[in-house]
Amino acid sequence: MDNNANNNSKEKAIFFQSIVDNVPNMIFVKDAKELRFIIFNKAGEELLGYPKEEVIGKTNYDLFTKEEADFFVEKDRLVLARRILLDIPEEPIHTHSKGIKIIHTKKFPILDENGEPKYLVGISEDITDKKNLEHNLAERAKELAERVEELEALNKIMTDRELKMVELKKEIENLRSQIKN
Repeated sequence: MDNNANNNSKEKAIFFQSIVDNVPNMIFVKDAKELRFIIFNKAGEELLGYPKEEVIGKTNYDLFTKEEADFFVEKDRLVLARRILLDIPEEPIHTHSKGIKIIHTKKFPILDENGEPKYLVGISEDITDKKNLEHNLAERAKELAERVEELEALNKIMTDRELKMVELKKEIENLRSQIKN
């Protein structure tokens, strides 16, 4: 019976790891005391450019610039101290081999039986392409607005010329009728 329970436990662990690894967003878990990574999924490997083996057991200071690590640790400590879900809609991150990416991260604590933080869980989505698209669309909208202004100004000039031509034609007709009389 003990062997069967052991197999069942291993099966659950493999199943859990399979779920974590197949989620398309970066998932990481850190211990609450030292903020060392203890779980890191495949999407995280792809996003950050580090294999899982190089991340597990490390802290943010081992992987990122001091400024980034300070920011991440500050947010981690806030989540753990307040025991809250923290939503960070947009944050830049320097990756190992893919330059700067923009991510949307949610962090939350996992508490022990006494209500004390035991782990910090983070889920990050790479929103770089979305942000680039938004930027490109905003630029295009600005260009189109400028073009509309140019066309409206040109339309006003053309309309003013047409009105002057109509007035001029009326003047000519007036003069012709005065000459005939």
